[in-house]
Amino acid sequence: MRQRRWIGLLGAFLLGSCSQRSADDVTNQRELGSTAASSNQKWTAFDDSLVAPIWLGDDDKGALIAPLYRGAAVALEDFVFSPPDHDCTDSRATLRIDWDSHKNQVHYQIKYKKVPAHPSVHRTEGVDFFSNAFHQSPASFDNGGFRFWTILTAPTGLTKQFFYSATTFQFVGSEYDFPNGPPAGTFPIAIPVFTLFGSQLYFANSDGTMFKEYTVPYDHVTAESSKFSLLYTSFIPFDLCESNPVQVTLGQLRPWASPWQPQSLPPMTWKDILHNGPAFDTTVDENKAFPETDGLESYGYSGIAYIGNAVAPQGGIPNGSVVHISSLILQVAPALRPIVGGNGVGCQSFVVEPHVTAPRFCEMAH
Repeated sequence: MRQRRWIGLLGAFLLGSCSQRSADDVTNQRELGSTAASSNQKWTAFDDSLVAPIWLGDDDKGALIAPLYRGAAVALEDFVFSPPDHDCTDSRATLRIDWDSHKNQVHYQIKYKKVPAHPSVHRTEGVDFFSNAFHQSPASFDNGGFRFWTILTAPTGLTKQFFYSATTFQFVGSEYDFPNGPPAGTFPIAIPVFTLFGSQLYFANSDGTMFKEYTVPYDHVTAESSKFSLLYTSFIPFDLCESNPVQVTLGQLRPWASPWQPQSLPPMTWKDILHNGPAFDTTVDENKAFPETDGLESYGYSGIAYIGNAVAPQGGIPNGSVVHISSLILQVAPALRPIVGGNGVGCQSFVVEPHVTAPRFCEMAH
């Protein structure tokens, strides 16, 4: 069926286009301990001078120190946040992750400057927010906080089953909605998914500074949770008639998120993370307890991107740039574009490449 063929293309383009750090690439590594200033909870001259990721040590014991910038780690349909004064000149962070397989520890430290203490987000349906039955994040909230994310961008070969109506070609649900297999009148499609690990909610100080740290096991990387390990996400057509099997970026692609997965899943080690294209992002999130998901958002993630970076490409993403995801999918240059409104005075919020609707390709003449 024509509407099904696009899936393989999407997987190949979306996942295959993301760079990984080679298993034997030690060209950017240094001896441990040479950047101790990055562990200072206060912002330092070292933080101001940091412009690209630094890799230390090896897969068993090492560290990553990286600058994080507004809009540098985004996904399709993300809303990129800007502070209330629309001055992003100093809105940035430094990430340090130390790992030791012998101690079975991966320790995150993230420090920020110039972030709002109580961020508010107000979006308008059909303008900068698009309702989504399969990713029910809120359009607006006040007095929010922040979460930190580790995102695997490289191909892992992992797919999930998505079920479509055999008569309308509408998306009906995934294997998590129908664990016993396709419901009557549907057919399954295997779609590649991405893996996310999230933190608990945290908050900025009144002076705009913020510091977050937490530890996860090296041999079984999880979210910052005692119950849940990870989340899967993908970008799929809700109507296969609006998908384009030849050039997927011309078709509909909407965010989808799985339920939070239990820690009984087969474990991913930190070495697995290092070799599957890690990216990192800070999102802006509503301030709710979410007891049913151990403090993690019940709908997965907010989709409100703020400060992050993709560290797998050598040099990371420079300040003031955003990855143009359609260019990555199509393997055309330039993959990096200037961020909308810049990252200085006058910065503006924007939505990243929405693909909410598309022409009904299945009804067009062949």
